[in-house]
Amino acid sequence: MDRSTTEIILPKSGSKVVLYEYLTTAELRAVKNVALKNIHYDSSSGIVDSSTTAEFMTEGEDVALKSLVKQIFTKEGEEIKENPFDYIANLHHLDGTAVYDKVNELTRGTELTQEAKKK
Repeated sequence: MDRSTTEIILPKSGSKVVLYEYLTTAELRAVKNVALKNIHYDSSSGIVDSSTTAEFMTEGEDVALKSLVKQIFTKEGEEIKENPFDYIANLHHLDGTAVYDKVNELTRGTELTQEAKKK
């Protein structure tokens, strides 16, 4: 199945990142599993263990990023075929922030109801 895509041009490097517009069911479950494996929940008391850290949030973003990036092109038009995640990780932080902001925007919409999307 072909998924629709969206593109962003990064502010510092001028690289173009082509992203899928949504996560598949399996990809969404992989993102959720990052959180679930890191949360220590006591079902008898309903309390989340206070030793749980929020680091899982960035891990989840990384899983979403790896799932959503279809292609990356340098400003000169060369496609980055090997290790696109490493390429993004080594960009100026403003470029990386732009990519993650777009990933978060796309993944936030994954679970919205049709009514919520209208608002």
